Amino acid sequence: MIGQAIRFLVSQRLLVVAVAGIVSVGGVVAYQNLIIDVFPDPSPALVQIYTEAHGLAPQEVEQLVSVPVEAAMFGLPRVERIRSSSTYGLSVVNVYFEEGTDIYWARQVLAPRLHEIEADLPPQAHEPFLGPIATGLGMVYMYYLEGEGYSAMELRTLQDWLVKYELKSVPEVSQVLTIGGDVQQFQVLVDPNALLEFDLTLADLLDRIEAGNRNAAAGFITRGPEEFIVRSIGLVETVDDLRNIVVAHRGGTPIFLSSVAQVELLPAIKRGAALADGRGERVVGLILKLFGSNTANVIDRLEDQIEAVNASLPEGVEIVPFYNQAAFVRACFSTVATNLGLGVVLVIGVLFLLMGHLPSAFLTMLTLPFSVLFAFIVMQRFGVAADLMSFGGLAIGIGLIADAAIIYVENTYRHIQGGMDRISALVRSGEEVTRPIFFAIIIIVLVFLPIFTLQGTEGIMFRPMGLAISAALIGSLFFTLVVIPALGSIVLGKKAEQKREDPVLIRTIRHHYLKLFEWCRTRRRRVFVITGSVLALGLVLLPFTGREYMPTLKEGTLQLQVTMNANVSIGQSIAQGEELERRLMAMPGVTGVLTRIGRGEAGSHGHFVNDLHILIQLDRRGSSWRRMDLEEIQDEISHELDDIPGITMNLSQPIAHNLDELITGARAQLAIRIFGEGADTLQDLSTQMEEVLMGVEGAVDVQTEKFTGQNNLVIELDRSAMARYGLNVDQVQGTVEAAIGGVIAGQVYEGRRRFDIFLRFQPQYRRDIEQIYNLLIPLPDGGRIPLNQVATIEETEDARVVNREDSRRFSTVQANVRGRDMGRFVEEAQAAVAEQIELPAGYSVRWGGQFELQERSRRTFLIVTPLTLLLVSILLYAIFGSVVEAGVILINIPLALTGGLAALMVSGQYMSVPASIGFIAIFGIALEDGLVLLSTIRRRFRGGDPVSEAVRYGVTAKLRPVLMTTFTTIFGILPLLLASGPGAEIQRPLGTVVLGGLLTSTLVTLVVLPLVYQAALERDPTAGRRGQSIRH
Repeated sequence: MIGQAIRFLVSQRLLVVAVAGIVSVGGVVAYQNLIIDVFPDPSPALVQIYTEAHGLAPQEVEQLVSVPVEAAMFGLPRVERIRSSSTYGLSVVNVYFEEGTDIYWARQVLAPRLHEIEADLPPQAHEPFLGPIATGLGMVYMYYLEGEGYSAMELRTLQDWLVKYELKSVPEVSQVLTIGGDVQQFQVLVDPNALLEFDLTLADLLDRIEAGNRNAAAGFITRGPEEFIVRSIGLVETVDDLRNIVVAHRGGTPIFLSSVAQVELLPAIKRGAALADGRGERVVGLILKLFGSNTANVIDRLEDQIEAVNASLPEGVEIVPFYNQAAFVRACFSTVATNLGLGVVLVIGVLFLLMGHLPSAFLTMLTLPFSVLFAFIVMQRFGVAADLMSFGGLAIGIGLIADAAIIYVENTYRHIQGGMDRISALVRSGEEVTRPIFFAIIIIVLVFLPIFTLQGTEGIMFRPMGLAISAALIGSLFFTLVVIPALGSIVLGKKAEQKREDPVLIRTIRHHYLKLFEWCRTRRRRVFVITGSVLALGLVLLPFTGREYMPTLKEGTLQLQVTMNANVSIGQSIAQGEELERRLMAMPGVTGVLTRIGRGEAGSHGHFVNDLHILIQLDRRGSSWRRMDLEEIQDEISHELDDIPGITMNLSQPIAHNLDELITGARAQLAIRIFGEGADTLQDLSTQMEEVLMGVEGAVDVQTEKFTGQNNLVIELDRSAMARYGLNVDQVQGTVEAAIGGVIAGQVYEGRRRFDIFLRFQPQYRRDIEQIYNLLIPLPDGGRIPLNQVATIEETEDARVVNREDSRRFSTVQANVRGRDMGRFVEEAQAAVAEQIELPAGYSVRWGGQFELQERSRRTFLIVTPLTLLLVSILLYAIFGSVVEAGVILINIPLALTGGLAALMVSGQYMSVPASIGFIAIFGIALEDGLVLLSTIRRRFRGGDPVSEAVRYGVTAKLRPVLMTTFTTIFGILPLLLASGPGAEIQRPLGTVVLGGLLTSTLVTLVVLPLVYQAALERDPTAGRRGQSIRH
């Protein structure tokens, strides 16, 4: 049947070649439409809900805002967990949905719940709104405005009402956020003495401002055949308009607002600032791309728009780009694409060198571009981007892709050399190797099954690699079994060729190999003992191999997070940020620094004013850092800054930092969460945990989130006293809130621009406790009493943030690990914590961050890999019908594992998810070579050859294809091992494992496997005759 199918393909060769050409063109088109990115976005399906609650303390935000919002989210379909953070004046609730949930659907089902709870929120709370449709990889661009002679308020106004709108109009830009500069406000700073003089209250002023700042719609009138809309204009347009609002009449004389208050254009209260390059404050814009969009394309359009906006800005003002993720994306893509291209070139070179026959080598070579193009079609169909993972999978699979074609074409060429014409040779070769090739590829694809079972973040990251490799292998199988017979009938010679000698390299290797094989055959027991020793070495090495989730991707930009005392003012934070920037800019290799302090507008991260996030641009080429690795540079920066008192530091990278924060809720590699209800107990346990971690080797940047210690002035109302004066809580609180914190009294419109009218007491009347004590509270009968008559004031320390997950409070201790593997660090840390910390009843600890992801992927592999090997064993048994022969082939797997482990340890790398995928790849290669070699020996044995002759024929005939599959794989991954560009660190463990595993598995395939098979056949000659032949 196989022979008939091949003859049919040969007869329809033009049609087959045309189909192959159409598929190739489709692959080119698919490649042009692939999204280019760094790696698959592992961010969870997350919807963020922001609620601003002006003036509320963290515990009040938790109780009055976060808890109701959380409660409304419970019961939504596909919700996995809910995490909230309540800080001064802001609630952020993160709703995590199950993996694979469509983010637009999630936002759609969540939005109606927000409208239902608006009535349950306090008056100080604004309407809850959803955060941007973006992810941890979404912040793709940063810039700042620079303008000589322009104030921070003028630049901020340009940013908010011109630049921001222009950039938001760019397709696939999700949001443009602003931090830094001064937001313009029309401020009404009230003199309480003037209020007393004119017998006015703050409530009176609010009413008069509202009444004096409105337009009226009076319908329309008809005059003759025309209608006129009647508009009555009364909106405030200028500071003078606001000053001239009449707030009272005394003795027939109007009292203007300016008589009781200073009315000025002043900066709004800010909880964030931005600095740049050691040159003071800046207005900074952060651009988030839409979920699922093409980073490079978005930034190309952004840069065009920025050029146009710069041309329209006032003279002297310009947008200065600072951070551009597209540069990093392109650098990573260039690295992996170059590795893939070099791998293809090197594999082609190996094919021409070892094949010794140009038409055969050319025919085999065509498998590579076809299979890769076929993979592009599958990638586009499943929405897989061209990134480090998918292209890395193709690069690592280059050797595998060519294997099937090598076996088919080499076998065909051998028959042609034996005197057959090309058609007969193609048919005979197809009959001999079609089934082994088919099952070998199926087994390899099956071996990659564990990658597809990964869940969560690791699944999102690595499944595209498995898909790309599997698609390319299926493409190579199609090309080998369908296209090569048709194309071979055109490319290969029409007549039988005179037998030619193999290339010198093959002849030399064969000569020495056969001598080695015969020597080993006469010392078979010794070889088995050595093999067993090597296998035992692998078992010994396994527990000593370090573990990590994934090697650190070197982004070329560092992010330094600095935390100061919880109660520092924003002015002090700015001064500290300027000092840090000056020091950093003086360091070699630092080309730019941008600092974000606290939080900007709502919708960005809810950080405190004592949190500084410093982006550090590096150019190592011309500095002493050129030969340093990332950890050494981080150590240099830490050493330069560690003499600054009162700060703690955490060095990371922008993408890694954002992903850690979104996925795990922490800003470091390791996050330890302590759950419980008592704030003081949580803080004590966190402090103990921090001390324990700092004593573990490798711990750096150890930090406890200081969620208590916020200075508070607590005004405690005396209800009995209020009752005696006829006051209620709302009357007292309203005065306190307006006088000290301030209230929005309306807005001023200037075209599309709008600015708040903000009212509160002048600074000198609200600076200290004594003045607050003496704050006059209006009485219902018209009198006034000081606040101290109905309240007491106490200085306390309380919460600065309240974090919750699934309705339970928690605190976080975070750390980075340098100089050792994450797995062993956590094991040692867990043992130390268990020994030194006793948790009270009702409290629990969860170890998370990258460690959690690593452990989850490890557990998945430990379950799925044995099941996959069991499936492979069943398939091998189905192929051969013999447990003995299936077992002989499986010998390769543990020995390939030993070679991979040894390569990791020698190179100083750790067991990681990429390394695990390397082991999966090498298992497939080892099984494929063993299957083909054993099939040949088995066929000769069934044909009547003695065992020793069948074995010798098999190793002689299959030496070249085994060497070719080995060398093509080695040279295919060589660029991965030697590359040093961005992204190379992700692929290096994978390539290292494959190289080490190949060395041992090839030796096993060519020496140990045939000797074990010979011993098995000599002991039980019927073993090789059971089951069906795999030739037909």
